[in-house]
Amino acid sequence: MQDAVSGVIQGCVDMKNMRINLLVGLLLLTVTATPQQLIANNKSFDAVYRNYSFKVDTLIESGAFCEIESALVTVWAPGDSIYLKKMEENKTIRIDDFGVRFIKGYRRDEVDYLQFSIRNGSEAVDEPEGKITVTDKGYVWGLGNYRFRVDHLVYGSMGCVVKKVVLEIINPDDVKTERTLFVGNTIYFEGMEIEVLDAYQSPDVSYAEIVISDVMGCVETDNGDNTLQKGICKDSTGSYTDLCLGDMIVEYSCVNSMCKITTVECGKGKCIEGACVGSETTTTATTTTFPTTSTESTTTSTTTTSTTTTTSAEPTTFSTTTSTSTTTTIEEDKPLLNLSPEYAMVFMVFILLILGYQYISRRKHNKGT
Repeated sequence: MQDAVSGVIQGCVDMKNMRINLLVGLLLLTVTATPQQLIANNKSFDAVYRNYSFKVDTLIESGAFCEIESALVTVWAPGDSIYLKKMEENKTIRIDDFGVRFIKGYRRDEVDYLQFSIRNGSEAVDEPEGKITVTDKGYVWGLGNYRFRVDHLVYGSMGCVVKKVVLEIINPDDVKTERTLFVGNTIYFEGMEIEVLDAYQSPDVSYAEIVISDVMGCVETDNGDNTLQKGICKDSTGSYTDLCLGDMIVEYSCVNSMCKITTVECGKGKCIEGACVGSETTTTATTTTFPTTSTESTTTSTTTTSTTTTTSAEPTTFSTTTSTSTTTTIEEDKPLLNLSPEYAMVFMVFILLILGYQYISRRKHNKGT
């Protein structure tokens, strides 16, 4: 009987210990799952995690209602290296082997405060390759020994939304150029692709986050001279999109690593949004081509009733190809034209205007006689 009572008492003690261990385990799990939080300010490096210190550079007001949704923070890392990091809502930013995430920013007694959390490095999103933060306080080195600086920001009509960035660029030959970029858009400059990810302003400094990448050769989205599909051609000089000119299509495609321009009549079809729609197919084509460099023969075939004029970005020779069942190629060594795609389009429009004027003049003359 005594042994039975002792067993019951011992069982109760064991159950009590199990509950205590379970509660301790749950408490430890809760503590472990809760990320460590820090509060930084713009007066000192008081926020410290391991050997990293944080100081608020500026709280960023954005959107139509100028809400604080991100912050630019100065990080003092081991080895006395100092760099800027932008912390954002709903995004973990990598700092070496750990991550940080914006919680909230606020101002109190003329002091900027930032509350943020320390996260696991596996949650962090790596920044795009080639990304740099440019300001209006000095030039920042980028790809290929080019230097970049913000001249000024252009705001939209609502709140704190930056619409455009005016960027100063100095090339390796110390030639300065100014370019205006829309936020979220891309431009092509001297073989580089420059994209503006974001732009914002503190009371004293204008910032722009840009990504710079090298444009390699020529790429296109519609796989060549495809008049039935609207496409985009990109090379070191820029980006060109197929478009309509009346019932003619202005088609861009890659030739010798450069975008060439071709105008094609859509035959009995129509040109709609950069593509020929409802065209009949035929085996007859007449093509005028200005190929790039050297005297190369160019053979053009098409399945659309068409008259085609082709101009490359850097033409040096002239050739005419007439193809039915056979192809005849005539080449001249002397360069006749040197037109960029933009000037080639202006030239063609000018020719069309002259032809239209001559046609109207003839009709008036015939009526008079």
